[in-house]
Amino acid sequence: SCQVVLQWLVERSMVDISLKHNSPVQPNQLRQLSSSYDGSSAMEISSVNHLALVSSDMDRTCDFYGRVLGLRLCKTIALPGGGQHFFFSLPDGNALAFFWF
Repeated sequence: SCQVVLQWLVERSMVDISLKHNSPVQPNQLRQLSSSYDGSSAMEISSVNHLALVSSDMDRTCDFYGRVLGLRLCKTIALPGGGQHFFFSLPDGNALAFFWF
């Protein structure tokens, strides 16, 4: 499950799941946000080409997504001025992508 994977990542310091806010979100604010963004006016999305995330350690990112989860690294792009953009294959032609600067 996602919770097991997230716990595995946290235990290995691969992700930080702490919320960083200037001030905590109060329960009444959460209720207001939930009612404001209830999905009732959402456009129909039939697919996602790729989801792009930022990685601070591409070696660890590749190790986890490639070796642990078994995803195929299908494309890399060198970014102008340094950095890289890595893509891991997902079903139906989709991809999980990571930027590294």
